[in-house]
Amino acid sequence: MKIQISHVNRDKGYIYSKYEEKLDHHDRGSLFRRLSREFGRCSSKVYVGEGTPVGWCFEKKNRYDDTSETYIMETWVTITEERHVTLDELEAA
Repeated sequence: MKIQISHVNRDKGYIYSKYEEKLDHHDRGSLFRRLSREFGRCSSKVYVGEGTPVGWCFEKKNRYDDTSETYIMETWVTITEERHVTLDELEAA
């Protein structure tokens, strides 16, 4: 399992960080709890296509590093499952 994480400054409307993490475990419940502790409350799910959920959007109030001002940090997390492909499947494609 791999997750893509994007941090967005919602007040000013720009993405300021984007990265991927590879995970060894596949328990989405514990992943969700870990992410909500780190990135704040879940504000929505992330959907693709015909409404298939692929992740979550979290939000929390955060402080700028150089001032005491705050902003709303949105964190978009999408989950992708790694699928192992056999040689037969590659040759058939």
